[in-house]
Amino acid sequence: MAQLYPRILAELLELERSGLQDRSERLDDETCLELFLNKLDGRSYVLLKAAEETLDSMGLGNSEVWMYEDSHQAQVAYEQMLNEARNEVARLGVAS
Repeated sequence: MAQLYPRILAELLELERSGLQDRSERLDDETCLELFLNKLDGRSYVLLKAAEETLDSMGLGNSEVWMYEDSHQAQVAYEQMLNEARNEVARLGVAS
């Protein structure tokens, strides 16, 4: 997927720019979690990206993309990542 990564990221950012992500959650001031169901080649994706990252900036080092053949698997993974991020924020909030 290394060679496909820049192309997939660019296509996902273009979908996001058009408002075509299925779910989007800002995790903190710096990161967003996005869900794209059956958007590219019938596959689904979860994108963790820097909040300021756009198609123009293409800061590839700041993003992670997970690809799923099945939209249900992508939804489950998205929810798990979202819950983990919320738990981490709650844990840090209690610790401070």
